[in-house]
Amino acid sequence: MDWSKAKNILIVAFIITNLILAYVLVEKEATKETLNENFIEDVKISLVEKNINVIPEIPKKIPSIHKLTIEYEIYNPTEIAKIFFDEYSESIVNDISIYISGEEVLTIFNNNKELLYLNRSENKVYDDLSKKSINEIIENFLIEKGFAIDDYKLEKSDYDSNEKVFLLEYVKIYEDKFVETTYMKFQVGKTGIKRFERFWVDAKEDSQKNIPVRSAASALLTLTTQEDVIGKTITEISLCYYFNTSADSNQYNGIVDLTKTKKG
Repeated sequence: MDWSKAKNILIVAFIITNLILAYVLVEKEATKETLNENFIEDVKISLVEKNINVIPEIPKKIPSIHKLTIEYEIYNPTEIAKIFFDEYSESIVNDISIYISGEEVLTIFNNNKELLYLNRSENKVYDDLSKKSINEIIENFLIEKGFAIDDYKLEKSDYDSNEKVFLLEYVKIYEDKFVETTYMKFQVGKTGIKRFERFWVDAKEDSQKNIPVRSAASALLTLTTQEDVIGKTITEISLCYYFNTSADSNQYNGIVDLTKTKKG
């Protein structure tokens, strides 16, 4: 046996092991630092400077979360069209399926992972709309179209005074945690549901082992570089799952086409 060669291999192995241990220790210390009261205060100041208001207390512990496997809802265009309409005309343009029935239009795109429903009818169906009645309208619509009504949570709501419609955006939840970047968007007015968009997933736990997550203060600090958050108010800080396939696949040198992702 070549002991000189074996010694070199052992030395390299020890160096790699030490480097890994050093990285873990540095990472742990860096993580602890973000729980420091001074660091948290500095984060608050940085957010105020960007006109970002934080209402809740910033958690002072390292959270953890289960690993999750998600699989995108893939729609069969013909089958989903039959659920929405009794009769329709069909056209397919650049892999986008379009179905038209009177004043209603259903479009299925993004490799059959997203759907958009529009209703251009001006016939008034409701005399008045309340929070309760809007929830009932949305639930009845989802049940009628064969979608579950127990796996989402309201994330945003607004009112468009020009169009006279309520705007509601829901996100997929798994064990009370948001699963981003999913969405169901509704526009509801006195003529009923004017617009419905859906990009959804099925989810299941991949492991019982908890995965540590960066501290809340560290995560909040990243918001100072995001233009779309400036001027906003943070009303809740909670863990979520995040899986983004909208990223530019060019960053992977063309090796991965994220638009064709089915699960992850």
